[in-house]
Amino acid sequence: FKFSKIPMARQVLEADYLVSLAKLKIHALCQVTLSLKNMFGCVPTRKYRVRIHPSIRSSLMDILQVRKPDFGIVDGIIGNQVEEVRSHPINSGVLLASHDPLALDIIGTRCMGIHEDEIEFLKRAKEFYKFNPETIEIVGEKVENVMKPFNRDYGFSTRARYAAERIMSKVLNSI
Repeated sequence: FKFSKIPMARQVLEADYLVSLAKLKIHALCQVTLSLKNMFGCVPTRKYRVRIHPSIRSSLMDILQVRKPDFGIVDGIIGNQVEEVRSHPINSGVLLASHDPLALDIIGTRCMGIHEDEIEFLKRAKEFYKFNPETIEIVGEKVENVMKPFNRDYGFSTRARYAAERIMSKVLNSI
C-alpha cells in the first residue's frame, strides 16, 4: 500500500453494481487510462485527488483493493494519444466491454500497441490477482486486426501541470 487511507465516494462503496465507462487514451502519469484507472475518479474532492495523483501508478492498486468495477466499457471509437492535457485524437474504431475489468484493460492496452507489462499498475494487478492473460476470451475482432499504435509522448503543458501538482501534493501530504 502507498497510502494508509484513501477516501472513496460513499455512493461507490454502497453501490450494488459499479460500471466504469472510460475512453481509450494515453496518460502521462499512469501511462494509459482505461476502466481500472477510471476508478481514480471515485476519490472525492480535488484536495484528495491532488494528494494521490502524482503517485497514481503505485496508489491505483490501493484504490482497486477498496473497490473495482463490476463491468467496464472502454470507448475507443476515437481515442486520445500523446498527452491528456491537450487532445490528440486517434480514430481507433473500437468499443470494448467486459465483466472482468483487468482483462478489459489488458486488451485495451494491446489495442493501443502496448504490452500490458509496460504499464506499471496492470503489471501489479496481474500479480496481485494472479491473473493469466492467456485465459482472456475475445469475442469479436482479433486484437491484431484493430490495433493502432498510440503515440505515448507528452509535451510541455503536461510536464508543467504535473510539476505543479507534485509540489501541491507534497505540501498537502506534509500537513
